[in-house]
Amino acid sequence: MSKATPPLLLIGEGRKPRLRRAPTPRPKELSLHMSVAKLLRDHARPEWQWCHVPNGELRDKRTAAKLKNMGAKAGWPDFILVPPIGQLHCLELKRIGEDLSDAQDDFRMWCIRSGVPHVVAYSLDEVLIAFDVWGCLSIEITKRGPGNPTGANQHTKVEPEQVGIVDNVNDSYPERPTGNSA
Repeated sequence: MSKATPPLLLIGEGRKPRLRRAPTPRPKELSLHMSVAKLLRDHARPEWQWCHVPNGELRDKRTAAKLKNMGAKAGWPDFILVPPIGQLHCLELKRIGEDLSDAQDDFRMWCIRSGVPHVVAYSLDEVLIAFDVWGCLSIEITKRGPGNPTGANQHTKVEPEQVGIVDNVNDSYPERPTGNSA
């Protein structure tokens, strides 16, 4: 295995170094979780109940064993929402480039077979689409675009950046096509 010659030595020898792109940092999943929680705290319809399920944090073995004995299960979604009619809605958040664990995919498949709405979202835009379909927000979200340059409509609408996004998560995630249904 040969080692690459450092760029400054190449320049000193009159050769042109091969420039490499710096890796694009991916936002942490935590900032997306915090943004969704803030969105729900500020704008969830009062008749909807919701909670975050904190299964993913690192913890010591004693605490993990205690939580498992108390009923904590792998694979459950990050957010659970329940409207007044009582149907469970599940939201799993993932960092771009990461896949569901086997337990998460098993739970997602159970939801699909059982008719429980389940969305895997990689960005706040995907979360907003799911929330719009579910009708759990007291505000209506709109996105500016070629057909709607001002974001104006006859209803009260709010731009995603107006809902108090944590760490500007909305701009940190690139657009990504998704096969998930809301």
